Amino acid sequence: MTLKLCDRQEIERLYNTYLVQDFPKNELKPLERMLTLMDKNLYFVYALYDEEENMLAYAFFSGAYGCEYVLLDYFAVAADKRGKGIGSQMLTLLKEELGKNYAGVILEAENPDYAENAKDFDIRTRRFQFYLNNGFSSTKMLCRLFGVEFRLFVYAKKQPSTLSLAYAAVDLYKALIEKKDLKGNISLRIEELF
Repeated sequence: MTLKLCDRQEIERLYNTYLVQDFPKNELKPLERMLTLMDKNLYFVYALYDEEENMLAYAFFSGAYGCEYVLLDYFAVAADKRGKGIGSQMLTLLKEELGKNYAGVILEAENPDYAENAKDFDIRTRRFQFYLNNGFSSTKMLCRLFGVEFRLFVYAKKQPSTLSLAYAAVDLYKALIEKKDLKGNISLRIEELF
Protein backbone atom coordinates (compact mmCIF):
# COMPACT_ATOMS: atom_id res chain seq x y z
CA MET A 1 0.00 0.00 0.00
CA THR A 2 1.15 3.50 -0.82
CA LEU A 3 -0.01 6.78 0.72
CA LYS A 4 0.07 9.60 -1.83
CA LEU A 5 -0.50 13.33 -1.65
CA CYS A 6 -3.03 14.04 -4.40
CA ASP A 7 -2.70 16.62 -7.12
CA ARG A 8 -5.58 18.78 -8.35
CA GLN A 9 -6.67 16.30 -11.02
CA GLU A 10 -6.79 13.41 -8.55
CA ILE A 11 -8.73 15.51 -6.03
CA GLU A 12 -11.34 16.28 -8.69
CA ARG A 13 -11.55 12.57 -9.56
CA LEU A 14 -11.92 11.53 -5.91
CA TYR A 15 -14.57 14.16 -5.31
CA ASN A 16 -16.65 13.31 -8.38
CA THR A 17 -16.27 9.54 -8.08
CA TYR A 18 -16.21 8.85 -4.35
CA LEU A 19 -17.19 11.80 -2.15
CA VAL A 20 -20.51 12.27 -3.94
CA GLN A 21 -21.27 8.60 -3.19
CA ASP A 22 -19.84 8.37 0.33
CA PHE A 23 -21.31 11.54 1.89
CA PRO A 24 -24.79 13.08 1.88
CA LYS A 25 -25.16 15.99 -0.51
CA ASN A 26 -25.87 18.41 2.34
CA GLU A 27 -22.48 17.53 3.92
CA LEU A 28 -20.42 18.16 0.79
CA LYS A 29 -18.53 21.36 0.35
CA PRO A 30 -18.34 22.60 -3.21
CA LEU A 31 -15.31 21.25 -5.05
CA GLU A 32 -14.50 24.80 -6.12
CA ARG A 33 -14.14 25.85 -2.45
CA MET A 34 -11.71 22.99 -1.82
CA LEU A 35 -9.64 23.87 -4.87
CA THR A 36 -9.57 27.55 -3.93
CA LEU A 37 -8.28 26.61 -0.49
CA MET A 38 -5.78 24.23 -2.08
CA ASP A 39 -4.44 27.09 -4.20
CA LYS A 40 -3.83 28.97 -0.93
CA ASN A 41 -2.05 25.94 0.60
CA LEU A 42 -4.91 25.50 3.08
CA TYR A 43 -6.36 22.23 1.76
CA PHE A 44 -4.83 18.91 0.80
CA VAL A 45 -5.80 15.32 0.18
CA TYR A 46 -4.12 11.98 0.71
CA ALA A 47 -5.22 8.71 -0.83
CA LEU A 48 -4.12 5.16 -0.16
CA TYR A 49 -3.51 2.90 -3.15
CA ASP A 50 -2.75 -0.78 -3.53
CA GLU A 51 0.01 -2.21 -5.72
CA GLU A 52 -2.26 -2.06 -8.81
CA GLU A 53 -3.01 1.64 -8.16
CA ASN A 54 -6.56 0.94 -6.97
CA MET A 55 -7.76 3.61 -4.56
CA LEU A 56 -8.43 2.07 -1.14
CA ALA A 57 -9.17 5.10 1.06
CA TYR A 58 -8.92 8.87 1.10
CA ALA A 59 -8.66 11.74 3.56
CA PHE A 60 -9.34 15.43 2.86
CA PHE A 61 -7.72 17.96 5.23
CA SER A 62 -8.02 21.66 5.89
CA GLY A 63 -5.40 23.86 7.49
CA ALA A 64 -5.13 27.49 8.60
CA TYR A 65 -2.21 29.90 8.48
CA GLY A 66 -0.23 29.70 11.69
CA CYS A 67 -2.27 26.80 13.07
CA GLU A 68 -0.30 23.79 14.23
CA TYR A 69 -3.27 21.43 13.77
CA VAL A 70 -5.14 20.26 10.69
CA LEU A 71 -8.80 19.33 10.42
CA LEU A 72 -9.77 15.99 8.93
CA ASP A 73 -12.58 17.16 6.69
CA TYR A 74 -13.56 13.89 4.95
CA PHE A 75 -12.33 10.34 5.50
CA ALA A 76 -13.62 7.16 3.87
CA VAL A 77 -12.59 3.73 2.71
CA ALA A 78 -13.70 2.55 -0.74
CA ALA A 79 -17.08 0.82 -0.35
CA ASP A 80 -15.83 -2.58 -1.51
CA LYS A 81 -12.81 -2.45 0.86
CA ARG A 82 -14.56 -1.64 4.15
CA GLY A 83 -14.26 -3.87 7.18
CA LYS A 84 -10.75 -5.07 6.26
CA GLY A 85 -8.68 -2.79 8.49
CA ILE A 86 -7.76 -0.39 5.68
CA GLY A 87 -9.11 2.65 7.53
CA SER A 88 -6.93 1.89 10.54
CA GLN A 89 -3.89 1.31 8.33
CA MET A 90 -4.44 4.61 6.57
CA LEU A 91 -4.83 6.53 9.84
CA THR A 92 -1.55 5.05 11.06
CA LEU A 93 0.22 6.22 7.89
CA LEU A 94 -1.45 9.64 8.04
CA LYS A 95 -0.49 10.22 11.68
CA GLU A 96 3.13 9.45 10.82
CA GLU A 97 3.11 11.65 7.71
CA LEU A 98 1.25 14.60 9.24
CA GLY A 99 3.33 14.39 12.41
CA LYS A 100 6.25 15.72 10.38
CA ASN A 101 4.58 19.14 9.99
CA TYR A 102 1.74 19.40 12.49
CA ALA A 103 1.22 19.03 16.24
CA GLY A 104 -1.92 17.02 15.62
CA VAL A 105 -5.14 16.26 13.79
CA ILE A 106 -8.61 17.40 14.82
CA LEU A 107 -11.73 15.67 13.54
CA GLU A 108 -15.46 15.90 14.04
CA ALA A 109 -17.66 12.88 14.65
CA GLU A 110 -21.43 13.11 14.76
CA ASN A 111 -22.62 13.07 18.35
CA PRO A 112 -24.63 9.92 19.24
CA ASP A 113 -26.67 11.96 21.74
CA TYR A 114 -28.40 13.54 18.74
CA ALA A 115 -29.02 10.37 16.73
CA GLU A 116 -32.42 10.17 15.07
CA ASN A 117 -32.90 6.44 15.67
CA ALA A 118 -31.23 3.30 17.07
CA LYS A 119 -29.46 2.50 13.79
CA ASP A 120 -28.01 6.02 13.56
CA PHE A 121 -26.97 5.83 17.24
CA ASP A 122 -25.16 2.54 16.56
CA ILE A 123 -23.31 3.95 13.53
CA ARG A 124 -22.21 7.06 15.42
CA THR A 125 -21.13 5.04 18.45
CA ARG A 126 -19.08 2.66 16.28
CA ARG A 127 -17.45 5.64 14.58
CA PHE A 128 -16.48 7.08 17.98
CA GLN A 129 -14.99 3.73 18.96
CA PHE A 130 -13.09 3.47 15.65
CA TYR A 131 -11.35 6.80 16.27
CA LEU A 132 -10.63 5.95 19.92
CA ASN A 133 -9.16 2.60 18.84
CA ASN A 134 -6.92 4.44 16.40
CA GLY A 135 -5.27 6.77 18.90
CA PHE A 136 -7.63 9.75 18.85
CA SER A 137 -8.92 11.22 22.10
CA SER A 138 -12.40 12.51 22.70
CA THR A 139 -12.29 16.15 23.78
CA LYS A 140 -14.59 18.37 25.81
CA MET A 141 -15.30 20.35 22.63
CA LEU A 142 -18.76 20.13 21.11
CA CYS A 143 -19.59 21.74 17.81
CA ARG A 144 -22.75 22.49 15.87
CA LEU A 145 -22.07 22.90 12.15
CA PHE A 146 -24.90 23.76 9.80
CA GLY A 147 -27.41 22.11 12.13
CA VAL A 148 -25.42 18.92 12.85
CA GLU A 149 -24.03 18.17 16.32
CA PHE A 150 -20.45 16.90 16.58
CA ARG A 151 -17.88 16.02 19.20
CA LEU A 152 -14.29 16.96 18.40
CA PHE A 153 -11.56 14.35 18.64
CA VAL A 154 -7.84 15.01 18.50
CA TYR A 155 -4.73 13.03 17.78
CA ALA A 156 -1.57 14.65 19.12
CA LYS A 157 1.69 13.41 20.52
CA LYS A 158 1.25 15.92 23.34
CA GLN A 159 -2.36 16.30 24.49
CA PRO A 160 -3.46 19.93 23.99
CA SER A 161 -5.38 21.94 26.54
CA THR A 162 -9.07 22.45 25.83
CA LEU A 163 -8.43 26.16 25.36
CA SER A 164 -5.63 25.69 22.81
CA LEU A 165 -7.79 23.15 20.98
CA ALA A 166 -10.69 25.62 20.91
CA TYR A 167 -8.47 28.33 19.42
CA ALA A 168 -7.16 25.89 16.80
CA ALA A 169 -10.69 24.80 15.89
CA VAL A 170 -11.81 28.42 15.49
CA ASP A 171 -8.83 29.17 13.23
CA LEU A 172 -9.50 26.07 11.14
CA TYR A 173 -13.20 26.80 10.70
CA LYS A 174 -12.52 30.44 9.83
CA ALA A 175 -10.15 29.29 7.08
CA LEU A 176 -12.39 26.48 5.82
CA ILE A 177 -15.81 28.12 5.82
CA GLU A 178 -16.52 31.23 3.81
CA LYS A 179 -17.05 34.30 5.99
CA LYS A 180 -20.62 34.79 4.76
CA ASP A 181 -21.50 31.27 5.94
CA LEU A 182 -19.93 31.44 9.40
CA LYS A 183 -22.55 33.49 11.25
CA GLY A 184 -25.36 31.36 12.62
CA ASN A 185 -24.01 28.11 11.14
CA ILE A 186 -21.25 27.25 13.59
CA SER A 187 -20.98 27.16 17.34
CA LEU A 188 -18.25 25.68 19.50
CA ARG A 189 -18.95 24.77 23.10
CA ILE A 190 -16.96 23.26 25.92
CA GLU A 191 -18.80 20.41 27.58
CA GLU A 192 -19.94 21.13 31.09
CA LEU A 193 -17.97 19.34 33.76
CA PHE A 194 -20.98 18.65 36.00
